[in-house]
Amino acid sequence: IFGIFAVLPDIVNIKRVFAIYGKIGFLQIMDFLVNLVMPLALVIIGWYLVSIQENYINAVIMTTALLFISEIDDQLPRLLGIDVGVIVENYLIRESKIDYNSYQGLDDNAVNSIFTGSGDVESQLPSRKFSKGVDFSDYFITNTVEEHDATMYQPFSVKKSNAFGHEIDPSDFISDDCILRSVEWKYTNKSLVKSTLCWLRLVKQNGDVIEIDYGGGSESGETYRVDGAFIITNFVTSSTYISNLRLCGSQDGKSLLKAFDYYTLWEVTPDARSMLLRA
Repeated sequence: IFGIFAVLPDIVNIKRVFAIYGKIGFLQIMDFLVNLVMPLALVIIGWYLVSIQENYINAVIMTTALLFISEIDDQLPRLLGIDVGVIVENYLIRESKIDYNSYQGLDDNAVNSIFTGSGDVESQLPSRKFSKGVDFSDYFITNTVEEHDATMYQPFSVKKSNAFGHEIDPSDFISDDCILRSVEWKYTNKSLVKSTLCWLRLVKQNGDVIEIDYGGGSESGETYRVDGAFIITNFVTSSTYISNLRLCGSQDGKSLLKAFDYYTLWEVTPDARSMLLRA
């Protein structure tokens, strides 16, 4: 009975899921097998396994084990300490940026043909070569108000050092030490008006990992993450937390380099330019 009721929501949502994804891929096949086929199979197999048990205790244990099989994919992220909400949010943000960049290249005639039913997005995009402009954004990881209006934003070089501690220092130009491909963080208390960071993990383009932990790395708080190509433009820390963290970046290295050249923000060294082109 549990298996039948557990599978009903997935049966009802088949059309909606297909409408969202537009096609059947590997993830949809796995979801179909785990959430649709397996519960139905457990209805038959479970009945047989329970019926052949010698006593009621073994039958109850077998029933509990069967229920765990169909739920393990939903419980696994929590057991591993992974926030499912962050995974879903990152996926939706990434897919939305892809769609947004695609729609930017459509002219009025293409948009009209799509909304009037005489065409679709896929038929309009392949034959078009367009530029989406400059992809460049600022990321205010902390919302702490700056102490004065004349705050200078400049690139920060990030250097890993196991012996003397990691170095995050301001620089007058962008070197390969400034370029990051991933940033993860946890808030000390995100309910505060001036939230601070208790844990920060930086992954450089060359693969070096710099982790700054003020006791929040081992805690079960929510973890946030951005991926792409970034540099730090403001960083202020104390002995107990990080009070200011500001990034600027793009979805890939080529876009970030294009933004640097377009806005003439800072000088980019040849090594950093080569790294961004390869990113």
